[in-house]
Amino acid sequence: MKQHYKTITQKSIARVAIFLFGLMLWTYTTQAQIVLNSSGGTTTGSYTTLKAAIDNINNGTHTGSILITVHGNTTETAAINLVESGNVSGASYTDIMVRPADTATTNKTIAASTTGFTLITLNGADNVTFDGRPLSAGSAKLLSITNAANLAGTHNIALTNNANNNTFTYLNIENGGIGTTVSACIRVLTGTNSANITNNTINGGNLGINVVGTNGAANGTINILRNVLTNQKSSAILLSSGVGNVNIDSNDCTHSIATTTGGYQFLNISIIDPTATVSVTKNRVYNLNTAAANFLQGIIFSP
Repeated sequence: MKQHYKTITQKSIARVAIFLFGLMLWTYTTQAQIVLNSSGGTTTGSYTTLKAAIDNINNGTHTGSILITVHGNTTETAAINLVESGNVSGASYTDIMVRPADTATTNKTIAASTTGFTLITLNGADNVTFDGRPLSAGSAKLLSITNAANLAGTHNIALTNNANNNTFTYLNIENGGIGTTVSACIRVLTGTNSANITNNTINGGNLGINVVGTNGAANGTINILRNVLTNQKSSAILLSSGVGNVNIDSNDCTHSIATTTGGYQFLNISIIDPTATVSVTKNRVYNLNTAAANFLQGIIFSP
């Protein structure tokens, strides 16, 4: 009987230990700002920054289909650079989703703490989605990407080196660039990059969305649909170079602040590749700065 009692006690202790370990693991996971789940490699991970999670995708720690959920605000002290799958670094993924925690009811912010760099770059990365909605459902925008400094080159998001089939939707994207400081909320750079930019609130910056690729090597299709673009200092949308097929539809643009750049445009088109098309339909542009009505110039073409 005594031996039996000892056995039960040992089992009880083991159960308690397992329970406490599980509780500690659950507590750590739920308190982490970034939680990652993947179908391959190391299938779970908890991080204090998005950069740390992306670095472990770049080196092949997490592979396959990847879901990153944002449970709390992050402070990013260095640029985030997601490389393409198949990179020599070891990256191997089919798709990546970044969105707020499934149970989120308040906004989560991914913010740059230092200045003079692009916060998030998709460097040849394909099939990446940033969705500001929990569970990718509904219409609440509960994920912000902010780069608040007023310094040249302080951008929020960039696509380069053939980053294709990427989506940015239901996000709050905020940039602190003012005056003639060249900083953009979203930049499409060199390569045949393609993206869907839909249903976002894009606030501030010298530029809202800028396509600035290589002439003669046009980008792919860029869909700019149903966004709210507000208070850019120079242009809400600037198509500078390397412009491919761009669809600009059903966006609302408001401008309620003075500008020091000598004029404000909803859309400024400099150069379009001869094989490309730009479609502009059903957009609404408001000038709410009644004391400076001349700042609103609408659409500017600069051949």
